[in-house]
Formats: sequence, structure tokens, C-alpha cells
Amino acid sequence: MKLPRLSLPVFVTQGASRAIRYLRALPRRAVIAIGVTLGMVMLFLAVSLLPASTPEASTGSTVIRLQLDGAPKRPAAGLLDPGSGGTSGVTVAGLVIAANGAVISDPDLIEMTSDGPLPRIAADGRTAMATYSRQTDTKEIRPRIAILVAGLGLNQAASMAAIDTLPSGVTLGFSPYGQDLQGLVSAARGNGNEVVMELPLEPYDFPNNDPGQNTLIADASTKANGNRLSRVMSRFTGYAGLASVEGGKFLADPKNTRLLLDAMRKRGVYFVDSSVSDQSVARDEAQRTGTPFARVNLRIDANPSRDTIAEALSALEKLALQRGSAIGVAGSYPGAIGQIATWANELDKKGIALVPVSALLAPGADRPAPAAAPATPEAKPPALRRSDNSELRQPGPAPRPRPGGQSAAPDPDAKTGPHP
Repeated sequence: MKLPRLSLPVFVTQGASRAIRYLRALPRRAVIAIGVTLGMVMLFLAVSLLPASTPEASTGSTVIRLQLDGAPKRPAAGLLDPGSGGTSGVTVAGLVIAANGAVISDPDLIEMTSDGPLPRIAADGRTAMATYSRQTDTKEIRPRIAILVAGLGLNQAASMAAIDTLPSGVTLGFSPYGQDLQGLVSAARGNGNEVVMELPLEPYDFPNNDPGQNTLIADASTKANGNRLSRVMSRFTGYAGLASVEGGKFLADPKNTRLLLDAMRKRGVYFVDSSVSDQSVARDEAQRTGTPFARVNLRIDANPSRDTIAEALSALEKLALQRGSAIGVAGSYPGAIGQIATWANELDKKGIALVPVSALLAPGADRPAPAAAPATPEAKPPALRRSDNSELRQPGPAPRPRPGGQSAAPDPDAKTGPHP
């Protein structure tokens, strides 16, 4: 029997042809980002449509296993403990999403909550920090520099330009206030970049200086700050750590800082202190809680002029040569992005290695230090000098990128990472 010939409407074939031509014209990274984003949307949609009590469900040829965390747990005293981040509290297993070999979403590391996906430590001990960080040579003996470019996600075109321009060794920080964040993060991970989530914390001059919605407030209750932290951390997946935005007042309070860093440890991510305040107790509390930790040394674009950025990058090199490592942070301004990219590509010739932030986490951060261990005072490094022996002033406090403006820079004298 002869089968009837299948014919499609003209508008369907024409639409498909146009879609194919459009996809072929897009940059490769954009296609990867679109594909990965669609895959994650389908995953989360499937999870949301399935009853929480169903242990296993099939969607086509892909099986998504849903595993409940067990009986309802009494919330612990922590800020955001696993299993208490929402009403669903579902662990998703069975589908890993990656691009160019870089993992973007490992369901074993995701706890689905009413706010969205939160990072969790897998049953076998794997963490988001280990899975989503950029791998480096552990035998590297050269001085090392990490660059964090922050404020991405607020402008789609500028963010994609930064991802396309910056080398894969640069760590990228995404604001929780952007649009299509998962698509941008997927493109960044496909490029090989390590990604951090930016976390708004209360500054001393709040609310005149407001880091944005869901800012963690020093005087707020643990429950309120836990809810805000959950909403921020659930904006996308694929990040290895969190970086503070502002936070002078919040990070000066030992209890608040301890709760925050303990939450980071339980969620398997690291924390970067980029606050401006000398009163930050984040380093001490990171040692007490055993939380992987780093602190920014220098704001690169405190003054966005080309000469000042070049001078700051030179100061960062000297700091790395003196201490063995250094971390610099910059905003997502197009001029600074291009200058940093050119400088970073020449760094290897100077005998300095460009590494992700995860490579410069504080030593011993993987195990708790004794609670009563006294804080060791840090010696201030010698002043950096120009070739004419005049003192080189490092850029002072300057605004950090945030919705509607900038805020201040971190302490340039802060020590970070393993040093000789």
C-alpha cells in the first residue's frame, strides 16, 4: 500500500527555514547559550509540573528522578540550611547540562525550592565550588593574579561583549538583578570562565547607599536574611562562589558574618570579600567556620581613565610579586574590559599566571580552625614605588557597579590567598 505524501503548510516550512538561517548567523557562543538555557528551562518546567511525591517520572526518552530529602526537618539555627530553603525542597538527579566540557548545571548539586534552584552538596560530597570552578595547574609556582570583573548581567549587550572579549582565566561576577542571567552564565561557562554570584550586603550608609533588592540587613532577623539570601542565590546555576557587593556594616558584625559564611560552607560555595570596610571580620569568621574564602586586594578601575587603570594593573603585578598572589576587581565598563583583556593576554610573558579566584582561596579554608584561635595581625606591605622611586598611590575607595550607580572599593592592603 502506498502511503500518502505528507505535506506541511507553507508558513511552517518558511518559518523553519528562517529560523535555521537566523541560528546560522548567530555567534557560536550565543547558540550554545540559547541551547543550554532552553535545556534548563525544560528541566525546571518538568520538575515544577511533576508532583513532589512522585519518585520517578518519564518525559520522552529522558528520565528525571526526583528524590525527596526525607521527612520534614525542623529548621536549624543557620541562615540558609539545606532542606529549609523552600516548600518544595526537592533534589533533582539524572541530567547534567554542560557546554564545551564546562558543567553549567549538575542536578545532584541542586535543591529545588519555592524560590528556584539552590546549590547543595551532593550525596557523594561533590560541591558547586569544585564542579563549577575553572581548573588550574596545582603545581604552578609563579606569582598568581586573579581578576574579577563584576556587575555583569545588567546590560545584555555589554555582558556578551565582555564574555567574548575577556580571556577564560578571568572570573566573571553576575548581578542578581539582570535579565536572562542563565543564558549569559551559560555562555560564560561555555567560554571556560569561572562565575560568581554577587551578593548585596548592607553598607554603613544604607539606605542612602542601597545595593539593591534583597540586600541582607545587619539588624534583620535570621529568617528574613535567610529568605533574601535564598532569593538571590536561586537566580541561576553554575556559580562556584559568591562575592559581596558593599557590606561594610554587615561584615563588621561577627554573628551575621558567621551565619552567612556558615551558609556558604553548607551550600558548597566559596565567598569573596570585596567590602570597603577595614572592620570586616569575614577572614576570621571564615577560618572559624571552615568556609573557603578570599579577599580582593585592589580596585582596578577606581578611576576609569586609561592611565589610571594601567597604573592599577601595574600595582597589582607588583603586589603579586611581593606576596605571591593578588586579586583585583573591576566593573563591566567597555573601556576597562578591553584594557584588562589586552593586559591579561600579555601576563604570561611577564612570568605571572592568570588564575581564577578559586585558585587563591585562603589556606586551610577546607577545615574549621579552632574557635578560640587568636587573630594574627598582618604586616602592611612596603609601599609600591615607580621607577623614579616615588611612592605609587593605589586607587582609593570607589563605587562598585550596582543598579543605578556605583559603590565603594575594597581595602587595597587586604591580604588574600596563599603567600610565601
